[in-house]
Amino acid sequence: MAGQDQSANLGGMLTDIGKTVGSMGDAYKPVLQAATKPRGDMNDPAHLANLAQWATQHGDTAAASMYMSQAREAKSDARYQAAELKQKRAEAIDQARVGMVNKYAKAVESGQNPQKAYDELMEFSSNAGVDVQSQIGGIDQRKASRDQQQRAAQRQADEEAEKNFRTSFNVQLSGAKDPTALLANVPDAHRETAQVMIA
Repeated sequence: MAGQDQSANLGGMLTDIGKTVGSMGDAYKPVLQAATKPRGDMNDPAHLANLAQWATQHGDTAAASMYMSQAREAKSDARYQAAELKQKRAEAIDQARVGMVNKYAKAVESGQNPQKAYDELMEFSSNAGVDVQSQIGGIDQRKASRDQQQRAAQRQADEEAEKNFRTSFNVQLSGAKDPTALLANVPDAHRETAQVMIA
């Protein structure tokens, strides 16, 4: 061996030592990867996207694809849940609106504290962000129309009663010796008319 060049053997040995030491580091790769893996909620689309990016950085395309797919599903589920929640809220508001409008209508019809029912309806309208003016207008208009019809019917009934009283009292006056004595039997509603007729 004396006089021979051992550098080739030495180079080979050093290469082998380097491979051995390098392969020792490979044993710790899974541990290092696990330590750097993002932590979070597996139902959160943003977290799943982070996991997909992490898997891509570590060369695991299958895991990256799986995480991206899960992220898309989670986003879709979140949108569906948000839309469903929005729909339920709208239905609840509409149901409450109908109830509050009916309560106001009953208060207006009965005449029992319609101002309180109106104030409650307006507060609900403001809080829920719904417009109830057209319903209020319709209720008030129907009530005014009914009141007008009732007044007209009452006026007609009063006029008819007045006419009948005049006819009947005229007959009594024609045969009465003391017309003022007839006033004792005249209803209060027709007393003034009877006095005018006697005079």
